[in-house]
Amino acid sequence: MRLLRLILIFAAVSCSNSSNCGPTDPKVCSANRSVADMVVGAWTQVRAANGTSLQVHLSAHDTTLSGSGTYSTTTPAAVGAVEIRGFVFWQDTSYPPSGFVVPAHPVVVLDFTFDNGRTARFDQAILAGADTLNGVLTFSEDKFYSYGVSFARSPTP
Repeated sequence: MRLLRLILIFAAVSCSNSSNCGPTDPKVCSANRSVADMVVGAWTQVRAANGTSLQVHLSAHDTTLSGSGTYSTTTPAAVGAVEIRGFVFWQDTSYPPSGFVVPAHPVVVLDFTFDNGRTARFDQAILAGADTLNGVLTFSEDKFYSYGVSFARSPTP
C-alpha cells in the first residue's frame, strides 16, 4: 500500500511539472500551442444552434483553453453567463470511407457550462484562416444531435 501511495505521489508531481502537450513530437506540440495562441480573444457565434447564440472570450495556457462569455436563447428567451474550458490536441491523418484523405492537424475542443445548468461541447473545431473557427456543437440534453457551428473573431475595442 505504501508503494502504491509513493507511485501516485510521483505520478502527480511528474504530471504537474510536465507540459500539457505530453510525450509527443516537439513539432506537434509547437503546432498545438500555436493554435491555442491563435484562438485567444473574443469570438461570436455566426448562427444560433438549438436556439442558442454565444459570445465568448478565450485565453490559453500552453494547450489548455479557458474563458467566459454570454449566451442568449430564443425559446425560452433568456440571457446568461457561460464558462469555458478546453484544449487543443493533434489529430493524425485519417482515411475515411469517402476516399478523401484528412491530413493531420490541430483540433480545438471547448466545453461550455451555462449558468442555467446546461452544458455543451464544441468539438472537432479547426481554424479556417485566423478569424473563423468551425466545428460541431452538441448540447448535453440532446447528445444524439449536433450542429455545425462557426465562430467569427470579434473586433477588439
